[in-house]
Amino acid sequence: MFEVRGRLTRRRLLAAAASTSAALLAGGLAACGRTGQGSGASGAGASGEAILARGNGPDPDSLDPQKARTVEAQNILRDVFEGLTSVARDGGVAAGVATAWAASPDGRTYTFRLRPEARWSSGDPVVAADFVAGLRRLVDPTTASPYAQVIEAISNAQEVVTGRKPPSALGVSAPDDHTVVVALDAPTPYLPALLSHPSTGPVH
Repeated sequence: MFEVRGRLTRRRLLAAAASTSAALLAGGLAACGRTGQGSGASGAGASGEAILARGNGPDPDSLDPQKARTVEAQNILRDVFEGLTSVARDGGVAAGVATAWAASPDGRTYTFRLRPEARWSSGDPVVAADFVAGLRRLVDPTTASPYAQVIEAISNAQEVVTGRKPPSALGVSAPDDHTVVVALDAPTPYLPALLSHPSTGPVH
């Protein structure tokens, strides 16, 4: 279990994961929770700042969104990165960095509109090109991602994975900083749900 106080930035979450590893090596995580608070509970610290206490099992195998394999890694990545879409409380699809999306009449093209205020922890804006780069990296054979098949519905994805076409041939584009366009081989109504997977996260 680890605790993250205040703003949940990437640096804080990575430091929390490292603290978890050190605690395990030192002899376990006995009594790491607060009285009356279980795993995943939140409360207020002495200074009034927010506290998130969360159990996560073994150490993550990687915190690279396109290379991570384990559930433990995916749990952290969902906190560190925000995809085009996210998972709603009921398990459905919710907005992520994309606040709206629409399919073409034939169902083979999806257009995602990004919220302009989205920022990386460095303060740099999150732009459409970051998502294009992440999706291309996911199917790039040199990445060897275990989740490349997640976006196999996107045009040319299988050809890129097998090395028959370059990553730049993947059917994703960024006509401007706040628009991501995805071309599909066939209608794929569940595409927004697929794009909530951590492996489809942006690269900066």
